[in-house]
This record gives sequence, structure tokens and C-alpha cells, in this order.
Amino acid sequence: MRLGTHLAAWLLASLAHAQAPAEDLTGTYATDTPRGAIVVRIEVAGGRLVGTLDAPGSRRIVLLGTARGPYARGTISSGVDTGEFEALVEGRTLTLTLSQRAEVVPLQLQRVNQTTATPPSSPSPGSAPAPTPGPPVVDGARDARLIGTWSAQTMITSGDASMTSEERLVFRADGSYARGSGRAVAGGSGWSYDGGSGGPGEQGRWRTEDGVLFLAGLEGPWRRIGRYGMTEDGRTMRITYDRGGRKLWTRQ
Repeated sequence: MRLGTHLAAWLLASLAHAQAPAEDLTGTYATDTPRGAIVVRIEVAGGRLVGTLDAPGSRRIVLLGTARGPYARGTISSGVDTGEFEALVEGRTLTLTLSQRAEVVPLQLQRVNQTTATPPSSPSPGSAPAPTPGPPVVDGARDARLIGTWSAQTMITSGDASMTSEERLVFRADGSYARGSGRAVAGGSGWSYDGGSGGPGEQGRWRTEDGVLFLAGLEGPWRRIGRYGMTEDGRTMRITYDRGGRKLWTRQ
């Protein structure tokens, strides 16, 4: 799959004008459809891209690839099948092209930021609609917006092969938390792998204070983890860790 001529020309022009700062693909993007919202979440670090695509009534698609400024390309996997993608961001618009066998699906999505809520998605049949989060509600020393199940992806690449592993983080209203590994997906030229769920991991207690997350073992001392922030719709959280690095978490 190749990006259209007009997109390639735009990319070359943007690289030629070095004085203009390049767009970063990192962010959350959405577009509305008759069946509900399609939401794409992308994180780029060190030129490596990991992301997810959620669409009503469909399995989550994992995106893995490499990025250079506003452009990226790589592979997609739903755990059932694989394909390829190309992405280009211009201003607030993300042009995303998905390719699987002979089928090509072009999408245009708009960036969602801290002041713009993601369009609500239609609930799947038989499920209750997701609650609409309001402003931060603090229960004792716990920010109630964190309560729920979150997932984050980490990507590793080697040659034409790439692997993404999922980590799960659960904050409960009673002040307990659990963290463990989740699904692992890998792929390359002509092969793919889906490792399923890794099961439960550590458990302990959690609390927050002025936008800072603290964790503790069941009987251990409190440890400062780092600062956290959240989109207005409450579906995406970023933790900037005190020991370095940051991670994008998606509400499940």
C-alpha cells in the first residue's frame, strides 16, 4: 500500500520547510459515523509508534510502526487478522489509510484535546452506556476519575518484525489496585502471533494528591509514581513517571 500522490507531495514539502515545526502524531483522534464514533489513540516515542483503533461493533485494532514527524507507517492487527497502515497528520486532521489484502479503508479523523471531548460512541448490543465523567471528584485522597480498568501498550521492533504487549491497571473505589500483563501481539512479513492475556500481577493500595499518583503494597510504604493528566471525556490518561518516561493509558 502506498500513500496517494497528493499526500506524498505534502510530506516532501513539509520536510523541505524545516523552519516550520513538524506536527507530532501523538494524540487522540475521532470521527463520527452512523454507528457511533471511531476513536484512534496514538503514542510516538523515539520514532516508534503504538496505537489503537476502536470502532463500534468491532475488535480493537492495534497499530505498530515507525514515525517521522507527521508521517507514519506500519502494521495493524486485530488478533484475528493483520494488515498495514499509513498515517499523516496536518493540523488537527489525521488521514489514516488501512489496508488488508485487497481492501483499502481511508479515514479522516479530527484531533481531540483537553478542551474537546471525544464524540460519544454507541454502546455494543446488550451493554450499558458508558457514564459521562464530570469534573474531578475526590474521595478522601483518591481522584474518582481514575476508578476503572485501564490498558497501555508497549512496542518492540526488530527488522521487519514488531511486537506490542499490553499492561492492565485497575483502580478500585475501595482504594485497592491491581496491575498485570494483558494481551501480546506480534507480527512481521507473512506471520502473526496473539499471546492472549498474561493474567493478574501485583496488588496494593492507591491514592492521589494534587495530580500525583501514589501506590503502595498491601502492607508496604507509599511510593510516588508520577504526575497524571486526563482528557475531558475521561477515556485517556497519561502518566509521566518520576523515574523517567511517560505512558498513555486507555479506559476499557
